[in-house]
Amino acid sequence: MKKYLLLLVIFPSICFAGWTEQGEISSIYSHNGFIIIDSSVSSNLCGTNGKFWWPTSDDDSQELLSLALTAFTAGFKVQVVVNDTPASTDCLYGGNKMTHLKIFK
Repeated sequence: MKKYLLLLVIFPSICFAGWTEQGEISSIYSHNGFIIIDSSVSSNLCGTNGKFWWPTSDDDSQELLSLALTAFTAGFKVQVVVNDTPASTDCLYGGNKMTHLKIFK
């Protein structure tokens, strides 16, 4: 029983590991099959703070774009999860490859 209780306590913290601090999106653009956003989110793994990208071929690319556009248009804050082990292919356009996006009012 204690093992299950411990799992219930630890699991939520694992689920939210990797989220950045909140920031605002300042621009969104598309280039060569990628969506790129500039923001005030702190993440400097690839040398440019606040820049993130994802390929339009990703399964949830349209959902990420919808969330990003909503946050940009409404001025909401966002948090992202990035690939935190950047290889040379993960630092395209000076930014990190984003895998998750959450918006806040």
